[in-house]
Amino acid sequence: MKQILNTLAYTPITSIFLSGRVPSKKNSRVTVRSTGRTFPSKKYQDWHKDASIQLKMMKAKHLDSPPYLIHIHFKFGDKRRTDLTNKAESINDLLVDNGIIPDDEWKVLENVILSCEYEKDVWETEIYVYNIRRATA
Repeated sequence: MKQILNTLAYTPITSIFLSGRVPSKKNSRVTVRSTGRTFPSKKYQDWHKDASIQLKMMKAKHLDSPPYLIHIHFKFGDKRRTDLTNKAESINDLLVDNGIIPDDEWKVLENVILSCEYEKDVWETEIYVYNIRRATA
């Protein structure tokens, strides 16, 4: 994947490596019956807190010159069925909440590439961010 991006002249500006299983924020919500409001589950909140600590420890840079292409590569420790796009949303929200990217709307994240592989008992996520600023005439 990196070879393809490099041949397209994209410039990698940061690489982030997170350990742990990424939960889906969308599919693991808790509903308060009396109000009907939903909130992320404790599992998601615990993951978000741990991943935020990992970002702070690695001193992930804050990016401020969009647009970006983001490549998220998941390593799954088992062969259970899972939804990549929901996990990608969790990653995008994490990056926004920690100020790594200013927003996850289409003008900021123009392209998102998702990939995955199975590696027994390994739960990791690799995130590569490329600046795809267009040259002005």
